[in-house]
Amino acid sequence: MSRYPVLRFMSVFLCLILLGTWGQPGWAGGEADPRIVLWMSRITPEQLLARVEELSGEREIAVGGQPARLRTRYSGTYEAALAAAYLREYYAGLGLQTELWPYGTAGWVNVVAAQPGWRYPDQTYILCAHYDSTSSTPLTLAPGADDNASGVAAVMAAAEVLAAQPFAYTIRYVHFSGEEQGLWGSNAYAHQAALLGEHIAGVINLDMLGWEGDGRPKFEVHAGAPGSASTLLGSQLAGIVLGYQLPISIEVRLGPRAMEWSDHAPFWHAGYPAVLLSEDEEDFNPYYHTPQDRALYLAPGYFTAGARAAVGLLASLAQPLSEPLPTPAPLPTPTPWPTPACPDHLAGGDFEGGPADPRWRQVSAGGYVLIADRRPHAGAWGAWLSQENGSRDLLCQPVTIPRDAGTPTLWFWWQMWTDEVSHSFDRLEVRFYPAGEEHYRTLHAVDDGDLQHLWRMAVVPLDALRGQSGELCFAGESDSSIKTYFFLDDAALTWCGGSAGTWLPLIQR
Repeated sequence: MSRYPVLRFMSVFLCLILLGTWGQPGWAGGEADPRIVLWMSRITPEQLLARVEELSGEREIAVGGQPARLRTRYSGTYEAALAAAYLREYYAGLGLQTELWPYGTAGWVNVVAAQPGWRYPDQTYILCAHYDSTSSTPLTLAPGADDNASGVAAVMAAAEVLAAQPFAYTIRYVHFSGEEQGLWGSNAYAHQAALLGEHIAGVINLDMLGWEGDGRPKFEVHAGAPGSASTLLGSQLAGIVLGYQLPISIEVRLGPRAMEWSDHAPFWHAGYPAVLLSEDEEDFNPYYHTPQDRALYLAPGYFTAGARAAVGLLASLAQPLSEPLPTPAPLPTPTPWPTPACPDHLAGGDFEGGPADPRWRQVSAGGYVLIADRRPHAGAWGAWLSQENGSRDLLCQPVTIPRDAGTPTLWFWWQMWTDEVSHSFDRLEVRFYPAGEEHYRTLHAVDDGDLQHLWRMAVVPLDALRGQSGELCFAGESDSSIKTYFFLDDAALTWCGGSAGTWLPLIQR
C-alpha cells in the first residue's frame, strides 16, 4: 500500500441498516448460497501462506520452467518482471485469458486475467491487488509479505476456486505494478478503461490483509462518497461477512475517512464503483515497508477470513450460473478501419528508407534521429518523437495538393507511451506550414491523455489544403518534467484524380 504518513482515525462502525439492504445477486433473504460456502471453504490458510512465501522470496518459484526467487518486487527491477511472468503463467494454467498490460515509457506491466461472462460478457467485475513491493532497500530486499503479497495471494486463491465456474458477468483478476510509486499502474488502467468506454460494474481492491496484532480481528472497507455505488459495494461486503458468519468485523469508511492511497482510487476518479478491503489501520503493521515484512508475522485465520469475504462478494456480484448453461452472448465485432482507396502521394511514409531517408526533414531540439527502429508498426523502421523531456521534434515533407484533388486525406498509425498522470501537457500534432509563411496550422492532435500502448489509426481530412503547397509535419512536444513517447508509422497522403501540382519554394525553418 502506498501511504502518506499514517493517519489515525477514531473507529466508527456504520450500521448496515443505515446503509440500506444487501439484497443483491447471490445474497437474498439473508440465506447463504451453498456454492459460495463451498468456494469459501476451499480458501485455506495453508494455500494463502504458501503463495505469500513464494511471492516474498521465502520459497522458490519456477518461471518459464526455470527456478527463481523473488527477494523484491519493486517496480522496474528484474524480480518484478519475474513476478509478473509468474502470475501470468499461474492464471494461464487456470485456463484464463491472460496478458501483460504495459504502460508508461519504461514498459512496466500490469497482469490481467479474464474469465468471460456467459450472459453479460461486456460487463466486468474486477478483483485486484498490486504485486509490487518496497522497503528501505527496495532494489535488493523488499519481501512485501503483507504489503502486498497478501492481497495478491487472495486474488490468486479466488481465481483458483472460481475459474472453472460459469458466471453471468465477466471477472477480471488484475495485479498492478507501480502502486508504491504513486498508483501508476492502476491510474493508467482505469484511465484507459474509461477512454474505451468499458463497463466495469465494480472493483474490489485487496491491499494488506494479513496483519492482526491486537486480538480484535477487524477489516476496513473504504467505500468512497456516501450514497454512491461504491458505498453499496461496501455494504454488500459487510453483508457477506455477516451472512456467511466470517470471524471478523467490518468497518465501512465513507467520505473523507475513505482513504485514496491504493489502487481502488483511480477507478473512483474514472467514475467506476470500487472498494478497498484492508486490515485495521488502528492496529498497524510495524513491519510495513521494511525488509522484515515477512509471512511469519501474518495471522493465518484472520487473513483467510478476509480472503473469503472477497471471494464471497465477487462470486455473488458476478452471479454464478447453474446447468444448463446459456449460450454465451457474442461480443460485438469491431468495425475494421477503412483502407485508403486513392493513390498515395506521400514519399516514404512507411519510413523503410531508414534514419537517413532524404525525403524527410528531421529536426530535434535534443539532436535525436527521429526515424528509428524502437517501435515500428510494421517493417523495420518507424518514427519516434518526444524522446526526452522538453522535446521539440519535427518530421516534415514538402507537399502540394492539387486544387481539384478528390478527397485528400492523411492516414497514419500512432502509439503513445506516457508516465503522465495529469494529462494534456505532451502532444503529437499534424501541422501544415504553408509555403512562404512562418505560421502553421494544426490539423490533428493527440496528447498524453489519450489511449496508450495501443496502435491507433488517425484519419485526417485535408480538404482545406486543396491548391496549396507547403510542408506537412509531424510534431512531438513534451514538457520538462514527465516523459511521454509518441511513435508513428505507415503514413499515407491520398487523393483521387487531381491535376499535377506545382511545387512552390519553401522557406527554411
